[in-house]
Amino acid sequence: MSEAVPFNESLVQYSSGWQWDDKKYWGEAGEIIGVVPDHIVMGKPHDQRSTEYWFYFAAISRSLTADFVQKEKRALTSDEERALNDRARELMKESILHKTPVKMLLARYEVTNPYRPPDLSGLKVVEYLPAGPAH
Repeated sequence: MSEAVPFNESLVQYSSGWQWDDKKYWGEAGEIIGVVPDHIVMGKPHDQRSTEYWFYFAAISRSLTADFVQKEKRALTSDEERALNDRARELMKESILHKTPVKMLLARYEVTNPYRPPDLSGLKVVEYLPAGPAH
C-alpha cells in the first residue's frame, strides 16, 4: 500500500449502483482504503454534531455488508447485521487509534450531501479502488 494522502473526492471511482435481490442500495458508491481521522469520537449520539462519526461508521459497515453479500449471495440476517456493525466499530476504533487503513464504501449522496456535508478534511486515503460492476 502507498502512503496515505488527503481525500480527494474527484478520485473516487463511483459505480453506477450497488444492489442485491433486485433491490437497489446506496445508488452510486465508490470504495477506498483510508484512515479515519483521529478527531472522530466513538459512540456519539446520532445528531447533527456527529455527522462525521456516522459517515465513517456507515462507510465501513456498508463495505463489510457489500463484501458479505457478494460472497454469500444473500442478504444478512439481523444477527449477522449486528455482528458486522460490531466489526465496523472495531475497525473504526483501530483506524482512529492506530492509523490502521480500513476499506470504506462511500455513498456519493453522503459525500456530497448539501444539507449535512461531512467534514472530510482529515480523511487520509491509502488507495482509491477501481469501480467494479454493480454488486
